[in-house]
Amino acid sequence: MDRWTKGREAFSTSVGIGHYSWWSRPARVLVIRACPFIPARIVFSIPNKAFRLWGMLCLSVVLSIPGSLAYGQSATKAYERTGTDFLTGNHQVGFHGYMRAGVGWSRGGHAQAAFGAPGAQSKYRLGNEPDMNAILWLDYRYILRHAQENPSFLQTAFTLDDYAVKGQIEKEFRMDNVAELYVKYANVRGTGIHIWVGRRFYQRRLMYLNDHFWLNAGQNAHSGVGLEEITLGPGRLHIALFHLQDKLMPSLKEAGELGRTDARALDIRYTNIALAKDWTVALWGNMTHRNGSDELGLPVRYGFGVGGWIQRDLSDGSRNISGVMFRQGAAMVQGTFNPRPVQEGQGYDLRNSYSLEFNNDLVYECVPLNFALQWGSVARLENFGRKGVSGRSVFWGSTGVHVRYFFSDYVNAIGEVGYDYVNDRQQNRSGGVQKSTIGLQLSVDRRFFARPILYLFATHAIWSNSFKGLVGNSPDDAPYGAETSGWTFGAHMEHWW
Repeated sequence: MDRWTKGREAFSTSVGIGHYSWWSRPARVLVIRACPFIPARIVFSIPNKAFRLWGMLCLSVVLSIPGSLAYGQSATKAYERTGTDFLTGNHQVGFHGYMRAGVGWSRGGHAQAAFGAPGAQSKYRLGNEPDMNAILWLDYRYILRHAQENPSFLQTAFTLDDYAVKGQIEKEFRMDNVAELYVKYANVRGTGIHIWVGRRFYQRRLMYLNDHFWLNAGQNAHSGVGLEEITLGPGRLHIALFHLQDKLMPSLKEAGELGRTDARALDIRYTNIALAKDWTVALWGNMTHRNGSDELGLPVRYGFGVGGWIQRDLSDGSRNISGVMFRQGAAMVQGTFNPRPVQEGQGYDLRNSYSLEFNNDLVYECVPLNFALQWGSVARLENFGRKGVSGRSVFWGSTGVHVRYFFSDYVNAIGEVGYDYVNDRQQNRSGGVQKSTIGLQLSVDRRFFARPILYLFATHAIWSNSFKGLVGNSPDDAPYGAETSGWTFGAHMEHWW
């Protein structure tokens, strides 16, 4: 099922997102008194749910600071994110998460527009996210063997998440999706091998500046089981099997009824292969089997994928990652957050379809010159195996750079320029979207991935005539649907802990 289990009632009782809610008026008055530079009309105009989520975001920043200062007190430092876990004897409990939220406007006070190229799998993020996303992760570990670098423990992890664009937060943001619920036995009997079962985010590969998850086998899978960190020759082997369910297609038996397809995907990775000093290679393989469905008129389909990436670690935390991915048939996925196989109803012929992607991701921390940057590039060809309006393929080419210049440990100037080109023969259109953003940011350190951050931004975008009506007209009442350029302004906050 789409929602594996419902966590809404328990979560609503705790934080007031569902049927229960904070008494918001005193909280709003407190915000106005604490931040007199914010006009009261703006504070009171924020919808209740959005206000509560902003409150959670700010509270998470405050609560994570003491834990960050105490980093290193945990028994499982090698596996945690920020050292915010609490350890008592053999029991360790951690509360982690990710949140982002913002306010923004387009011309004339209309809703903040999103600028993304039709046919591209992602868009450049800075000053271009008119949405809200939250992930809350509760983690319990029973420590079997105390060790800073190679502990052994039993783990249970539970994660809720949700996402909604501006204008739909009050209706759609419920935090009732169980994104993760799994158990793991780490370092089984001192062998270094991990065994896990359940639903989880599994070794995701992300290009941050455009939110492009180019390898994401576990997120939104129904369930899975796997072995990790198996020492084999010069590298480490990871094997996982995922069960994928899809209810997106209408049933042929009754109009409007959703049918279901099931698939199983075997994900194999061989990582940490040392080539030379600071150079490592990882290899990836996939085999996918999708069941047939009589009610949907679908035959059994198979697919495979191969690929890998090479990483070079530079000084001061800098690194470069170059990846290549080939997928065929049922191994092709529906999106960067959706590992389910593509469907015939989406225009694919899985006997002949394939995708090929090359990408490069550079993060450069230049401490002596007080700046940091990320530069990402993608070249992706997707062949549907079935002819659309003028052909079978969609090509997406993208490159962009995000730069930060640090005036001090806490204040920095930010800028981002990104360009996406799409040649979509399925829809018989081609063109580009160029997005530029400048801003001023508050952060907690002189590092690219230092969090939390709060920034003010101004964003400008230009797009091709062929994309008129497809860019800048969403969400809500964004005003640029009949134009080929637009501006947005606002503030944004992001935190992970």
